[in-house]
Amino acid sequence: MRVVLTRRLPLAVVVVAIVSVTALLVFARPALWIAVLVGAGAGAAAYFLLRPAEAGRRYRRAAGPPTRASRSGGALAVASIVVLVAAILIAGVLLSGGARDEGGGGTSGSGGNGVVRGVRTVNYHGDFTLDVNRRLWRGREVITVQPNFLAQYAATPRVGRRLARRPARALGPGWTYEGDRDSGALAYVRVRTESVAIRGFPRVLSHNRIDIPEVDSWLLRVTLVPADKSTVALRTPVFAIYDESPEAKRRHTHSEDRLTFTLNGLADDPSSRQVEMDVANGWGRNSVFGHARDFTGWTVVKWLLGLVLAIATAVATYLVLRVVKGRWPEKKAPDAPAAAA
Repeated sequence: MRVVLTRRLPLAVVVVAIVSVTALLVFARPALWIAVLVGAGAGAAAYFLLRPAEAGRRYRRAAGPPTRASRSGGALAVASIVVLVAAILIAGVLLSGGARDEGGGGTSGSGGNGVVRGVRTVNYHGDFTLDVNRRLWRGREVITVQPNFLAQYAATPRVGRRLARRPARALGPGWTYEGDRDSGALAYVRVRTESVAIRGFPRVLSHNRIDIPEVDSWLLRVTLVPADKSTVALRTPVFAIYDESPEAKRRHTHSEDRLTFTLNGLADDPSSRQVEMDVANGWGRNSVFGHARDFTGWTVVKWLLGLVLAIATAVATYLVLRVVKGRWPEKKAPDAPAAAA
């Protein structure tokens, strides 16, 4: 018993290590399931294909030269390895595919009467805090314009004179006038909440977005969109946000992450009037998952991980099947009784 345990303990350690690392990486990059499934299939195929070869080696001394079954088993094992490598190359192409396009974004910028409106840029800043318990973004947005801006782009000259005296309602419902800033600009503030999709196990990440505002006020003859270099700031729990677009500057603190997006080109490209990100549930808000996610984000690493995981899974599957075969061997049929003379 001691000898058996000593021989099987390293095998158990290897299998457990392979399964643990594979589970972590698959949770970090779900697309790696392709490589894991290919590896498991290749390991099982190799086991059943190599059984004739093992039988031939076991009884070589008694049976003479290698049998046809052993030769065919070796050839099939080589073929299975070639198929495995080809499958991993295909999986690598799939893993390094382009980003998702989920649509959404800005509106067409046309008024209620069907007349195409012009687009003008204004200074914008948005602050959003993620409440994971209530699954909400709590946001505060600020738009600033120069005093002569409203009169210049008012719907009519009469409306322009009115806005020069009372600019409070220039941007329409939802926007609150906060008065003049030190720079002389007029500030408008909007407070809003956005729902956040956070799925449970086994999904770790959920795709979300925050739409950037486009202001279509009936008092103005243009649509207002954020100017270049406008910013959006997110405050979230640590390791709660992954794969943000556009790329954000991230700063870790003890209790939260702070991400800052710099907006560019929103006037020319309505589809870019949003920030996108993957939000993690409780399984993903930890440093182990975060570092694994960052490490597996490189395209070259995806290819290598796909190959390594497939081979490791194949080895683990092959070893487990051998242990199962040794633990529960097939029962041989009893020999037929000799015929009576």
